[in-house]
Amino acid sequence: MITYLSADNFKGLNNFHIEFEPLTVIIGDNGAGKSTILQVIDFLSDFSINRDLLGYFEKREWNISELKSKLNPNRNINFKLGFKVDTLEDHDFHFAWDVVFTTKKDEIYLVREEIKELNNNKYIMKRDNSKFELHSIMNDKVIKSEEDMPINMSLPFSLLSILNGRGENFPELIHIKNFLKNIKSFELLSTEKMRKHSRGKVDDIGVGGDKLATFLHGLSRESRESVISKVKKYIPYISDIKTKKKSVGWTSFEVVEKYNKHDGFNVLSQYISDGILRILALSALKEIKTDNLVILLDEIEDGINPTLAATLVNDLVDFIESNNRQVIVTSHSPLILNNFNHSQIVIVWKNGDGSIGSAKMFNNDEVIHYLEFMNPGEVWVNFEQSDLLKLVDQEHQWRYKK
Repeated sequence: MITYLSADNFKGLNNFHIEFEPLTVIIGDNGAGKSTILQVIDFLSDFSINRDLLGYFEKREWNISELKSKLNPNRNINFKLGFKVDTLEDHDFHFAWDVVFTTKKDEIYLVREEIKELNNNKYIMKRDNSKFELHSIMNDKVIKSEEDMPINMSLPFSLLSILNGRGENFPELIHIKNFLKNIKSFELLSTEKMRKHSRGKVDDIGVGGDKLATFLHGLSRESRESVISKVKKYIPYISDIKTKKKSVGWTSFEVVEKYNKHDGFNVLSQYISDGILRILALSALKEIKTDNLVILLDEIEDGINPTLAATLVNDLVDFIESNNRQVIVTSHSPLILNNFNHSQIVIVWKNGDGSIGSAKMFNNDEVIHYLEFMNPGEVWVNFEQSDLLKLVDQEHQWRYKK
């Protein structure tokens, strides 16, 4: 489970820190930085397993010169991700992964990478631009510098991405790599992409939902029935989901709408409404067969009737309770907020200097008191933001002075 994210000098994130629960909803105004938080987590996940930073930036349409915050004169961009990995036998490990980059015009360099086990206060990975060390607490193994494991230290990729044959001696690092690989970002979900035919072997619906057809086609009948059952809770007249293999391996899908006096109508994916497509995609996520899965979703309520908010949140709770999973979502909706436990709600905002702040919305007795006669969403909308933030972020009230 991801426990926290810290970031400094990345876009609007300066001296930024946010903490997570198994289910976390991040709220805030438009442009407050909600999506940026999910993007950083996805970036770190990709960095841990791939060696193509420029390819990732191109996919995100990120310009390297625009990554560094314009509010900070420093050149270094710093990320720190805290997480617990629960599959390491009987060990209770809590890791902190610290990654530092620097940019120069249109180039980016890795300055430092470290992983520390917090409970034992021991580093299991240390790397700078000239040397590295790998340690195992469990196996008491050590590898140091290029003499034991030659690599080009100037290349901007994570040491985790090259752990192969030597990795068996460092089980903590292998489990960390697998955990980071299982962070799945769906914050780019697009109904236009969901409608398209897809092909190939897949294990999820794709970053933008572009692999939805192939993923549905590969499900067992039992898993597909499970998806249909979830969809029917939202849309009772959907009776079936059908997939078809087309030429050259392409797969399409359609839904069957059934009404009282009719046998049913098949609706091709290109004619399915945006709302139904999003519900179908969200319902399919639980069928991803991966333990310790972390799901990132942006604007969870998009295209979904507000009256279905409780069903949606209940499905998220059911999802995290199966196979030790975590969900981090963003939302603009006060209505959907009413269905979360108050401890799961994090608010983000822009300070007067343009930096982004973050805090648990109900982090003290003074704010929790309002839940005696208001729902969480009502607390959010009935306060002026400056007044609410003075309650939520009491340690830094100077930020709100004119």
